[in-house]
Amino acid sequence: MRTSNQPQAAKYASNRLAFSLLTLSFRGRGKGEGAGAIIFAVIGTLLLSSSAALTANLDEILAKRKPESTVDLATKAGAQLVKGEWRYSDTRIIDVNFRAAGADGQPSNIQNKAYDFTPHAGGVEFDDSGWEIIDPTTLDKRRSAGRLAFNWYRIKITVPERVGSFDPKGSTIVFAASLDDYAEIWVDGEIPRLADQSGGSVIKGWNAENRLIIGRGVKPGQTIQLAIFGINGPISNPPTNYIYMKYARLEFHNVSSGPMAVTPQEVNVEVIRADPAIDAIVPANPKISNSPKDFSSLKDRFGQSRAISFSAIPTLTSFIGTTT
Repeated sequence: MRTSNQPQAAKYASNRLAFSLLTLSFRGRGKGEGAGAIIFAVIGTLLLSSSAALTANLDEILAKRKPESTVDLATKAGAQLVKGEWRYSDTRIIDVNFRAAGADGQPSNIQNKAYDFTPHAGGVEFDDSGWEIIDPTTLDKRRSAGRLAFNWYRIKITVPERVGSFDPKGSTIVFAASLDDYAEIWVDGEIPRLADQSGGSVIKGWNAENRLIIGRGVKPGQTIQLAIFGINGPISNPPTNYIYMKYARLEFHNVSSGPMAVTPQEVNVEVIRADPAIDAIVPANPKISNSPKDFSSLKDRFGQSRAISFSAIPTLTSFIGTTT
């Protein structure tokens, strides 16, 4: 088993607090009476990871120990066991409107042109029903158009009642995969990242293995959505080849899933600007900041109560603001 050197505090081993979808209605006053309602959505996912010490210990344990059971997602039997179906899509690079950097280093009011790609398929609710369904035994087939290329592989897994003779209830699941050449991995619509992080949810290295914990204290019947973003590289010198997945597997580890202290990671924020007037309220590159000091009881992503004190949990109010 390869040794993982994911950074401390960069694991899915954590409890997580999710601001999955917050719809806000703001009624402002303009020059005329009742300037109308500005309705917008702020999608922000606060990703919380294990404390450095505890995470380091867990990482060392899982990197060195043999899992109780393994599911090979590159086989029909493995995919069927977790009721999974691999779906695939290429991406396209597109022109988009954006804003030039201002004196503060943030997007200004000066319009410019930039590049993006489509589709953005990391979200847990993303509709991949129209995508190509691929045989798990063909994950190593060369895909994409080649050269400068990106693609997506998506699969939703269901924790089975048993994995061979092993009862997975309460266990910890690690997802391990290797793509030619790089990969980023979303789990249930989230891609946690931390400064200096290498591997896990973000790029590990040239043709390297990505390993990350995708569930702790799991329950049979629980579903987990995986979205793997493939990247052909080196990006600065696009190769004359293609993207493919060398392997993908689930490891089931019978280790403690008790509460762990957590520290915040970077937050995904998307503002759906249904009315241009929202630009006067929410900046182009909003940040979530300010923190309540304590949450006496939270439920993690598995519905288990956790009594944990948080010292830095962002709220949305700092950039939403108020007006009269």
